[in-house]
Amino acid sequence: MVFDRPQQIAAARASVRSFFSQNWPYRELVIFNSTEHRLLPWWRKERCLEIRLKHQQPHEMLKLCAENANGEWFVNWLPDCWYDDQYLRCILKHREKGRLVVLKHKRVYSLAAKKLAVVTNSDIPCWSFYRHFPVNFELPLAPQFGDVMEVNNSAHLIVKFAREIV
Repeated sequence: MVFDRPQQIAAARASVRSFFSQNWPYRELVIFNSTEHRLLPWWRKERCLEIRLKHQQPHEMLKLCAENANGEWFVNWLPDCWYDDQYLRCILKHREKGRLVVLKHKRVYSLAAKKLAVVTNSDIPCWSFYRHFPVNFELPLAPQFGDVMEVNNSAHLIVKFAREIV
């Protein structure tokens, strides 16, 4: 997870809580935090790492998170999204070593407009892939994989909050 917008601290903490409520047994959260706010509570006993460095380019922050992760599978986690506790199970059940799994039909909620919208393109990146598959985070991910599987978000497993709510 990359957290670089201090004005979204409440949404980011809710996103972290939704990570720790996942029913997937093997999980570790790596956060690149370039703000002065601490996202992880000091009493948290779960596997997590909060990297506190100055802001860098988004692809550099993702690369640093990937380099500091211990698991076999990467799943991106956004600081302004709420994830259903089935999210990891849904996206990881489709995992294969040479495959990029992408979630489609994400939900966006706008408090200003008081409506829920569906995003069908890749504006909200939701993906997973094998840790040892070489990727360049500076480039789009899909063309780097020979196998890309799109998984429908039919159960509304992720909801992104529009920027105006935080």
